Amino acid sequence: LLRGEGGRGGLDAVAVGEGLVNTFKELGVDYVVSGGQSMNPSTEDFIRGYDTLNAEHILVFPNNKNITLAANQAKSLVEDKEVIVIPTKNIPQGITAIISYVPELSVADNEATMTKNPFMPNNFPNNKLRISHPGSRLNSRKSAMDLGNGVDKDSSNQS
Repeated sequence: LLRGEGGRGGLDAVAVGEGLVNTFKELGVDYVVSGGQSMNPSTEDFIRGYDTLNAEHILVFPNNKNITLAANQAKSLVEDKEVIVIPTKNIPQGITAIISYVPELSVADNEATMTKNPFMPNNFPNNKLRISHPGSRLNSRKSAMDLGNGVDKDSSNQS
């Protein structure tokens, strides 16, 4: 699934706001459809993006469960390109999926990698992921660590 000029693949994502649009473009997204929470793009918006891309295969990241429907409707209307909608439900999932993209892999392998990512929908119990981070409030003992010298203040007086 090689991309770029003369390549066979393209990436299409949904985002709103200059910062997110720039982030997706810096990650290699070829076309960004304007939309997001309460600003659902139309099927026509997706088709315009698909037509803009000079690609045989297009991976689409809706980044909202309500937008996935329009992306899939547009996919069903496109006959000259293979469109694969990766069911990203939010921006972090979209970014995670795009980061896992490997141009040298086939469309099927990229799709499998992206949809089996643990941050994607239905890939962890109750669709929620809880991570305890050493610096989080969930681990207050580590929060007290003196980062200047790497010594845990709670244990530095123990000998």
